Amino acid sequence: MATAALHRLIRATLVAKLGCTIVIATHSLAEAEALCDRLAILHQGRLLAYGTVLELRRGAGAQALPALFEQIVTREDGV
Repeated sequence: MATAALHRLIRATLVAKLGCTIVIATHSLAEAEALCDRLAILHQGRLLAYGTVLELRRGAGAQALPALFEQIVTREDGV
């Protein structure tokens, strides 16, 4: 409930009404997809990918964010 209220505050008030740019660090891919216009994927202190969800999906050929994240991280690790 508190999470939903925070998400509404971020989207409806801070971004839509006030035009603020918000930087969020999260391990929740669902939260990132719900709140963010652009994503940066970091792994072991390195920036591996950056862009909109659509751009990242297109570039990695994955549909779901967990699969996208796994594909980007394993590609960089050489796994």
